[in-house]
Amino acid sequence: MQETQSTADLRPIAQAAAEFTKPSTVPISEAREQAFTLDEMWAVMEDVATRSLSPISGRDVPTDADIGWAAGLMDGEGCVHIARQTYPGTGECKSFSLRIQVAQCSLAVLREFEWAVGLRGRISSPKPKRLQTRVCHYLNYSGMRAFFVLERLREHLRRKREHADLAQKFRVDCLIHVHPGCRGTSPEVWRLRHWYYERMQELNRGS
Repeated sequence: MQETQSTADLRPIAQAAAEFTKPSTVPISEAREQAFTLDEMWAVMEDVATRSLSPISGRDVPTDADIGWAAGLMDGEGCVHIARQTYPGTGECKSFSLRIQVAQCSLAVLREFEWAVGLRGRISSPKPKRLQTRVCHYLNYSGMRAFFVLERLREHLRRKREHADLAQKFRVDCLIHVHPGCRGTSPEVWRLRHWYYERMQELNRGS
């Protein structure tokens, strides 16, 4: 496994990713499997978007303090989990993917988080339920985007550091970027994916 990239390297990620090139003959699943640094992960993501300016300070480049702030928000208000999906009519064929979510009543705070980590996610704002007085907004990342955000915040995380470490092992051990079809993956890999799914649940329960 390649050495983890430090978040102290604050070069614009998109510019750094431009320096990482892969042969056009390499399948995208294989390229994703081999991408471990922030630059490499950025290069293999599709339809990526960033916030060029902080919605709060108006600055263009986040500092290490900004990334530390985002990690604190992730520690306190974020959730890291492995989602499991069973497709209709396929029996035991399941799909597992990493997802992270940050909840906030302030939309500006979530947009600041996107700017600090260098990657936009998907924000949803469901209508308040009967006993709620304010709208709660949810920022979501999944798949490679979720791995990217955790790697960006890794060295600053405290409460969610164990979740980030488990997510990285889940990605490597479970061949999560390989998609040979439900019958093309070995039973051992399916069992491993299920184990990581249950272990992440235990972490979220405080076990």
